[in-house]
Amino acid sequence: MIRIGGATGYWGEADLALPQFLVEGDLDFIVFDYLAEITMSIMARAKAADPEKGYATDFVSAIVAPHLQAIADSGVKLISNAGGVNPEACGRAIRQLVEDAGLSLKVAVITGDDLMPKLDQVLESEPSEMFTGEPTPPRETIASANAYLGAFPIAEALNQGADIVVTGRCVDSAVTLGACIHRFGWQRDDLICWPRVHSPAI
Repeated sequence: MIRIGGATGYWGEADLALPQFLVEGDLDFIVFDYLAEITMSIMARAKAADPEKGYATDFVSAIVAPHLQAIADSGVKLISNAGGVNPEACGRAIRQLVEDAGLSLKVAVITGDDLMPKLDQVLESEPSEMFTGEPTPPRETIASANAYLGAFPIAEALNQGADIVVTGRCVDSAVTLGACIHRFGWQRDDLICWPRVHSPAI
């Protein structure tokens, strides 16, 4: 069995779920989904103004910081795409909190979704909007370009002992699927397992 609590579904949602989960949840994992397409562009502008920004800063300040000791005591693992367009900076901020608190929590950062360094190469193939067929906007207007990562990198981070996993852009279900893959040892061809993630939650 696995017990997963969903604490947020978008950036800006009230941060009330985590303390409730920590007190009464008896959970194995708590997952946080912050990202939407507009969120990525907002975070990209923040990073352009400050190289240490570009992530959901409230995940660090309002979620992790005030509850760090309780997270460590409970043994629950956190999985979040709060990294936005700068997961490394988000990870550094959390690791600093862990170090300052004298705790031994392991923080994993998953990267690989950022396509901006390869944007010219991507544009050479002349990609178009998948539904309308409209051409890609001019390069100078593109604030962020990201591939949607899947659940297996999250599972691997958990396999390596991570207590807090921070990703950039990933598919919405990845934060939950990653925990399940880790717990049950699912493989990429275990197609019968995937519907089981959704049906109990509906």
